[in-house]
Amino acid sequence: MKKLIQILLLAPFTIYSQEKTTVSKTNIGFSVTPEFNSLMTGNRVEQENIKSKFGFSTALNLEFKLTPKTSIRTGVGYGKKKYDVIQSGLVFGSDINPQTGFSANESKLESQVSFSEMQIPLIFNYELNNPEFFIAGGMEITYSFGNNSEKTIYYGSGDIEKLSSSNENGLNFAPVLSVGYKVPVSDKASISIEPMFKYYLKEYISVYSHLYNVGLRTTFTFQ
Repeated sequence: MKKLIQILLLAPFTIYSQEKTTVSKTNIGFSVTPEFNSLMTGNRVEQENIKSKFGFSTALNLEFKLTPKTSIRTGVGYGKKKYDVIQSGLVFGSDINPQTGFSANESKLESQVSFSEMQIPLIFNYELNNPEFFIAGGMEITYSFGNNSEKTIYYGSGDIEKLSSSNENGLNFAPVLSVGYKVPVSDKASISIEPMFKYYLKEYISVYSHLYNVGLRTTFTFQ
């Protein structure tokens, strides 16, 4: 009888505790990010031109609530990166006139860079006073692969030569900053829009050059 009374007294607290624990602190989602890919270079010369191109990233996200205003986001993603580098004003041996020693026409090298990457983000989110708005920042670990880059030399003589692309793969680290706006679309789902900026710390393919991305991330999150 005594045990029965204890069970009856503790039952409401047990049910309440179970209800509290069923409130999920982990959300799952996916994101799509159209972006501009370009380069920042510290050894740029007059005849070098960087042409930005559209790329994209997509990811499966896990978000863990840390406090009422902060959360941490991770997951796994895939990205396709593209940009061009054009170096003009080049002089090769075939461009030099053996009699005058001068080159009538200069050559140029066009590099069409295209590769894929895997991404593992570690991003911290902080909600502002208006909970729909948030800021986010952190680091992405990236691994590049599937390099389909092409290099073409256009000689002053009119000849064209295709060069084989490098097949190098590379581990890189990229700080990420973004601001966002998040709105619920149902009791269990929300959508957020984030203008974002990502800068790669290590050089890849181009010496003295660092890739950066400017994009608009759209994330669908489910509780």
